[in-house]
Amino acid sequence: IDNETGLYVLPEDSAALRNAIQFLLDNPQMAERMGAAAMQAVHRDLNLVSYTERLHEYIQHALLEEAV
Repeated sequence: IDNETGLYVLPEDSAALRNAIQFLLDNPQMAERMGAAAMQAVHRDLNLVSYTERLHEYIQHALLEEAV
């Protein structure tokens, strides 16, 4: 999430990447906060339990659509 868990830059925009890196170097407390928020998001959203729950929901949805 831009400005929450990191900084979004377009892949081909090297100037924006340079500016984002410089911003983080100039604002280490902000960088630390974003890093901690990103780690929390990874632990919350990218784990086996959340993955299997989402997979189960997708399968149920697909089966319901197929039944109609």
